[in-house]
Amino acid sequence: MSLLEISGLTKRYRSVQAVEDVGLTVGEGEVVGLVGESGSGKSTVLRCVLKLVRPDSGSISFAGKDVLRMRGAAARAYRQDVQMVFQDPLGSLNPRMTVEQLVGEGLVVHRRLPDARARRDRVVELLGMVGLRPADLGRFPSSFSGGQLQRIAIARALAVGPRLLVCDEVVSALDVSVQAQVLNLLLDMRDELGLSILFVSHDLAVVNYLCTRVAVLRSGRIVEEGTREQVFGHPRHEYSRELLAAVPDPERVLSARSH
Repeated sequence: MSLLEISGLTKRYRSVQAVEDVGLTVGEGEVVGLVGESGSGKSTVLRCVLKLVRPDSGSISFAGKDVLRMRGAAARAYRQDVQMVFQDPLGSLNPRMTVEQLVGEGLVVHRRLPDARARRDRVVELLGMVGLRPADLGRFPSSFSGGQLQRIAIARALAVGPRLLVCDEVVSALDVSVQAQVLNLLLDMRDELGLSILFVSHDLAVVNYLCTRVAVLRSGRIVEEGTREQVFGHPRHEYSRELLAAVPDPERVLSARSH
């Protein structure tokens, strides 16, 4: 069953056609990769999914409900169900807030746990899920490494119990040595929590490692979509073949990242 379904999505900014007739689905518990170079329209698709911009045409449904028509309580519930993890963890976290405040902020905003002690217990639980310690509660973002910051960002996104995690280039700012740790954490969260993930990246080796299905975006249009085996093993579109050819040795890169 599709959790997120995008159909005919089109958005123009003045004279620039950002995306045109984009269709994409993300099933329950599925990790779907959206691949494309810078300027291909990936960010516009994400902004439409997150209700940050309204498309000119097309539809977006979530669990069978029309996202573009959501207002009031329905829109607030959707914003809990769909959470974002950004590319730059340091830039996405308020440097003046402690880890406890950062991870627990969504619980306050959405009034999930009004009791401070229960909220702290939930934050401690979330930190444990992403491999951090209760001792980290009072620390500030500047005292963590990039990989630890991304773990904090993931814990923050998970706090309100989302069904879909939208990840925008979440390992591109990290050292290669820690990329696989974050990717494995996402897979663990999918398995433990039943999460669906829409994973946006330009890094084909990362997408091959993480995603079960892949859509290739070029100049605002999806030119190829299929399972990981289909897209990486037998790409049909010339653009997909060009992207794959730009990765010197995907298997070697993946092997290095997993150790």
